[in-house]
Amino acid sequence: MNNIAKRTAAVGRAELPDGTFVNISEVASRGFVLEGWGEYDYRRASERNSRKVAIPTEEKTKTRASALIAYATAIEALPEAKARPAAASEIWASQTAQTMPVERAAAFLRGLPVETAPIAKAATTSTLTAQDNAMFKRKMELRINGLNMKADRGNPAARNEATKLGWAMRTRETTGCSFADAIQGAGLDARATITSILGN
Repeated sequence: MNNIAKRTAAVGRAELPDGTFVNISEVASRGFVLEGWGEYDYRRASERNSRKVAIPTEEKTKTRASALIAYATAIEALPEAKARPAAASEIWASQTAQTMPVERAAAFLRGLPVETAPIAKAATTSTLTAQDNAMFKRKMELRINGLNMKADRGNPAARNEATKLGWAMRTRETTGCSFADAIQGAGLDARATITSILGN
């Protein structure tokens, strides 16, 4: 096979085994056999297929989960996010770098009012403080993010739980009910879920 001169994409040109390019008319006089059209077509198709296989392999090194983590980290690091942590968390939990780039997220956060810690209702009999509720909410957000990353690695049950926790959080913010009631209303075991979240 080392006496085969390969055809090239350039009409009338061939490549010798040592890498030298010559006119096709010179191939025989140099003691080589010109590659047939069938072999040329097969070789070119094989080269194209090998390139197609190589590209996705390189792209897989950056998984969706790592992209989500990088995006969440960038959003949380914004100066605008420090005074609006709940809004910042909502952005990285529901958006991506493609749907809302970090620069646009920063501009969006600047347009929002500065957040204050939630105030416990005067009539409540709960011993939880506003700071306790804020801390639990943050832990709940981290739990949702962790579950979504597990789901991206092929765990559909994690996605289901993340969706229910997200629904519970929105219910809590909209109605002012307790976290336990919101979690129970989302179809989860409130005691087991709260214990799990506090344990993280």
